[in-house]
Amino acid sequence: MRPKWTTREAAHFLKLAEQTLANWRWRGCGPPFEKLNGAVRYDSDVVRNWAAARERVSTSDRGHR
Repeated sequence: MRPKWTTREAAHFLKLAEQTLANWRWRGCGPPFEKLNGAVRYDSDVVRNWAAARERVSTSDRGHR
């Protein structure tokens, strides 16, 4: 089984505030997450892939490659 990260761990990896991830969960625009008995958990591989998919080469790059 792959490691599951807490919100704090995922935020640390992404260099974001924990509140940013909470806001993104509410808006439905952040990395996919799981709820395990009410606790939010992030699959480490999924977060890494989600972040990699957002890599851009310029500010005008829309990511359609």
